[in-house]
Amino acid sequence: MSSNFPTSLDSLTDPTATGKLNSPSHSQQHININDAVEKIEAKVGVNSSAVTTSHDYKLSGVGSGDKASSVTGTETLTNKRLTSPKINENVAVTSTATEINNLSGVTGVTGTEKIVLDINPTITKPVLKGSTQTVTSNTDGATVTFNLSASNVHTVILGGNRTLAISNGSTGQYFAIELIQDATGSRTVTWFTTIKWVGNTAPTLTTTANKKDSFMFRITGSNTYDGYIVGQNI
Repeated sequence: MSSNFPTSLDSLTDPTATGKLNSPSHSQQHININDAVEKIEAKVGVNSSAVTTSHDYKLSGVGSGDKASSVTGTETLTNKRLTSPKINENVAVTSTATEINNLSGVTGVTGTEKIVLDINPTITKPVLKGSTQTVTSNTDGATVTFNLSASNVHTVILGGNRTLAISNGSTGQYFAIELIQDATGSRTVTWFTTIKWVGNTAPTLTTTANKKDSFMFRITGSNTYDGYIVGQNI
């Protein structure tokens, strides 16, 4: 008989001590066994088999100390390339390795981990609860430059009459500056251009030692600003 393997298992008749040699014949018994063995060999495959339906080909990546992973098991995959994997839902993951690495350290939506975003990303209507601003304490000098890519809130203690400058600002950006008098006081500043102040008049700084004045600005275009007095003599 022709072997049914691997579509189904064969039902081979074992000879008995009292059975007739022609039912099945001795030669047919060998033919059946040989046919079944050949089908098993084809299914298993030779070493380094190129036959894509053979087990040797399908398991070629499994080393001598490895164990094949199952669909529902909890095996650990190390340095394996997954093409369009689906994680806990019927949606394929299409992120690049770089994009996934940017989520390194994120363990939950309520955690304190850091998410690294692209430069100047667009975030639509985020809900921020109890957010805080980074405050940059600038070094005093003849010219004090406030780097708006570092933060939106800047302070400086004026140790003399200073020139103020802005770097890395973007149109539409709001930022705040706190000017603090040193122990001597009566320090003045030359503002960056061009600021449109409320009432078209630049404010006069508080002259009292160790007091501060706070200002808010909005960048309206290239080197143009709206200026607001938040509070003085604080």
